[in-house]
Amino acid sequence: MSYNNVTFEDGSVLSTKAVVNVVAEGNKSILKGTLTVVGGKGRYAGATGEGTLSGVRLAPLATGAELYVDVTVNVKK
Repeated sequence: MSYNNVTFEDGSVLSTKAVVNVVAEGNKSILKGTLTVVGGKGRYAGATGEGTLSGVRLAPLATGAELYVDVTVNVKK
């Protein structure tokens, strides 16, 4: 589980909680998970919602971060 903040150019912030499952496939790690909007600031104050994420880490952890993630979030007020 991780908590993440995305800050936009206007200073607004969208805060999410991610629960991710990681499965190793050779040197790659496949990521799939869900997101929950836990709050925000500015235009995202009072926001709720949920979403999904999927991605892949192309190299072993010891070699650094080469991570690609697609995120879809449905935000409601």
